[in-house]
Amino acid sequence: MNKRPRKKPTTAVSAHLKLRNENNFESRQLVQQQIMDFGTESTLQLARSKRERRHIETMSVIMGDEGTDLGFLHSAFCMVSLPAREPKDDANEWYKSNGNVSLTINSPAIYLPDGTRQVAGIPYGPRARLILMYLQSEAVRTKSPRVCMGRNLSDWMRSVGIQHITGGRKGSITQTYEQAKRLSFSTFSLAWKKEDGTGYGIIPNRTIINQFDLWKGGDPDQGLLWPSVMELTPEFFGDLKEHAVPFPQEAIRRVKSSALAIDFYIWLVYRLRRLDKNLLVKWEHLHAHLGAQYQEVRFFKRSAMEALSHALAAYPDARVEPLEAGLLLKPSRSAVPSQSMPVLATRR
Repeated sequence: MNKRPRKKPTTAVSAHLKLRNENNFESRQLVQQQIMDFGTESTLQLARSKRERRHIETMSVIMGDEGTDLGFLHSAFCMVSLPAREPKDDANEWYKSNGNVSLTINSPAIYLPDGTRQVAGIPYGPRARLILMYLQSEAVRTKSPRVCMGRNLSDWMRSVGIQHITGGRKGSITQTYEQAKRLSFSTFSLAWKKEDGTGYGIIPNRTIINQFDLWKGGDPDQGLLWPSVMELTPEFFGDLKEHAVPFPQEAIRRVKSSALAIDFYIWLVYRLRRLDKNLLVKWEHLHAHLGAQYQEVRFFKRSAMEALSHALAAYPDARVEPLEAGLLLKPSRSAVPSQSMPVLATRR
């Protein structure tokens, strides 16, 4: 006797659950309702692509996340970010501005005892962001500028959600170590417009990492030196305690493979947490802030919509509406539950 095929959920919610506009807040609310009413597995049956499945799974995980595993990032890095891709022509200086805050990164030349000249280069991409977030998160969590980096590089990569671990010249192990080295050698300069309109505040040529102790990793196949401890400079650690912005680490694990998706997520967490009225952020402004490596706004916009969809799946309560002119931000529920908010140092 033939069994009747299992029916998919047929409600008003599922009738609209096609994810045709994943960047639409109402569509994401319908997905969340579907997950609550029928469960993740039933909702996944409605997905028409791997991308839609990924977004449903992300939303389901975020909905079940209590927000107790928090990460922290200096507010300056929420407003201006590292390069998404390696700067062209082996550039040793990087500049980015969002209108009110600018970031300049320099990678100085270092001479070894044998006279060899080395320039590490500008840190870039998802892995540099993950290292930067890990350092700041652990420093805030432990209330210490000295951050343990694990037994070896492979262990550290797994701790931040990188599961595809490969060796070789172009493998993920080599690339991750390269970004750690670039972060350690670089200096960072911040400039911002003063609220009273009297000029600019400037923090020049500040290193983030004070110490970079290298040891041979426990994995004999790794073949690379990995720091057992990385120590933040006292100046940066002091600023971080006063200007740390919390975010759910699980959300970052869900968007970790895209630098632009990470930047969008962190930027939304920062901007939406205190927004009390609608705000239109033009594409030109977003291009300057998040897409400086795209020559034209139209090229950036194409990639931005893809990255934004991943970021919004990790922040389903973000009320964001893409428009022809830019992104319309609306007051939204915080990505960090209020009961999970830590007590940090008092701001100056």
